[in-house]
Amino acid sequence: MFRRKAPEGHLYALDVDPIEIVKTGERLQKAGYGEEILTILQQNFANLETVAKEYGPFDFMLADLGVSSMQIDDPKRGFSYKADGPLDLRLDPQHGIPASQRLRELNREELIGMLVENSDEPYAEQIASEICKTFKKGGSMDTTTALREAIERALCFLPENKEKKDILKKTCQRVFQALRIDVNSEFEVLEAFLNALPEALADGGRVAILTFHSGEDRLVKKAFQQYYREGIFEEIATDVIRPTAEECRQNGRARSTKMRWAVIAHYYFIIIYCVSYIMSRMVLGNLMTEWLLQFLWQNDSCKVYDRMVPGNLMTEWFLEISWQLITPETEWLGIIS
Repeated sequence: MFRRKAPEGHLYALDVDPIEIVKTGERLQKAGYGEEILTILQQNFANLETVAKEYGPFDFMLADLGVSSMQIDDPKRGFSYKADGPLDLRLDPQHGIPASQRLRELNREELIGMLVENSDEPYAEQIASEICKTFKKGGSMDTTTALREAIERALCFLPENKEKKDILKKTCQRVFQALRIDVNSEFEVLEAFLNALPEALADGGRVAILTFHSGEDRLVKKAFQQYYREGIFEEIATDVIRPTAEECRQNGRARSTKMRWAVIAHYYFIIIYCVSYIMSRMVLGNLMTEWLLQFLWQNDSCKVYDRMVPGNLMTEWFLEISWQLITPETEWLGIIS
């Protein structure tokens, strides 16, 4: 991104983590990326609307929704079940409550709902029951090891075979993921980001979002499709883009990554919806006809015309409006001019 934008572009980077943002800034400074090309802001991207008002609109946005390897590999942060450490899981340790406290606030039904909604956990009932049972007996869940052991006790009914080890591993990953999403309100943050996209992107701007589990991807897909139906997005990815086998070999944590992209409509996009409908009434030699054809040609609007399909809300709306405006012909000529 730096290479593509330099020297005239500028990159604004957001990170909510007060610990990693310092390390990242220092690393990029040493690599030669100074304030003239890079601005790093400690902000949650839920605040995109505020950031865009001060620094935007932006030509391109990349949102990486995953937890970084630096966070996962630091036992003090509590993101991994593999190393013993405090059960924290906060992306910003200076705000909110740690996961250990959050677990005590939830009853069995709420725990089940959280595990199912945030990670599609098939053993949600057994795990929730074991966690609540531990608390009732006066036990604690203050460390990553304590939570991992509770998961192991919850799945003690599984037969002792080669498959059990893999099931325990994947279950621990899902439980820690579900708890992290809950502690950091990640779905709510993502929805706020998606709601702010139309105003934050410049005309013709592009956005790409990297997700790491089905819950995130569903939210992104739904928002993109809605914006496309409304005519706000000019183009969206028809399917997710996944990492290649080579990328997965180099970085195993990339295996679950999905990317979706979208292009916001240009300022003339809505006009073309209307104009494309009335083109059938044009005649060569008519000054208004010649002006509109010239406008369409200069703005490469044939691409937009090709995307005008029945079922698109903006298409249907403009067909209705156009029909009302262009009868008689003298009226629509006066309105367009």
